[in-house]
Amino acid sequence: MSFLAFTDKAGTPLPWRNCSGAHYTPPGNGQMNFDPLMVPVDPNSTDARAALRDYFDYIRQAHVAIASRRVLTAAGHEAQ
Repeated sequence: MSFLAFTDKAGTPLPWRNCSGAHYTPPGNGQMNFDPLMVPVDPNSTDARAALRDYFDYIRQAHVAIASRRVLTAAGHEAQ
């Protein structure tokens, strides 16, 4: 599953939901997505250490970064 552009099972883009009131502006074009920041993305990669391939890699990388309180690249190196 791509984390760059969420869709439902019919392929319809999923919009960001607003639970914060009228002052919320969805990021980007309004379609729900997660930003990989400076971590490389390559859905065709066979090596999870080289790039984020899918939502699973994204969540795993985010968990490591949150646990260590720093942003890591897909290869586990600290981002500059």
